[in-house]
Amino acid sequence: MAIAYPDGSHAPISDQPHQIPFRDWHDGLCQCSSDWKSCACVTLCTWCYMCYMFNRYNENLCTPLLIPTPIMMLRTYHRGRERIVGSLFRDCVTSAFCPWCSLCQLDRDMKYQEITRGYLDV
Repeated sequence: MAIAYPDGSHAPISDQPHQIPFRDWHDGLCQCSSDWKSCACVTLCTWCYMCYMFNRYNENLCTPLLIPTPIMMLRTYHRGRERIVGSLFRDCVTSAFCPWCSLCQLDRDMKYQEITRGYLDV
């Protein structure tokens, strides 16, 4: 297949799009010691911090207050956008049985993406 240019010439396609590989989370679920400040905020004011995290993805601040499973929803959304290995079942179990650790891990990964790229991919 060739691309037609305005002057009528053609150029062959030399580069094919490649698939971006999946990756793991930046760090483990229980590695709260790497960011004490966020872990303290998540523990002491979980709902406020969830609102802050949803806002970082340009979502309405009230979203976590209106949906039944905000941690799972945000975790699944982030995992899909950042191509992180996992499943809906694992997101559900992690969010249900260890919500604070789940939020802290998500926050650390979001910060890692912001530092690595300079922005959170929204």
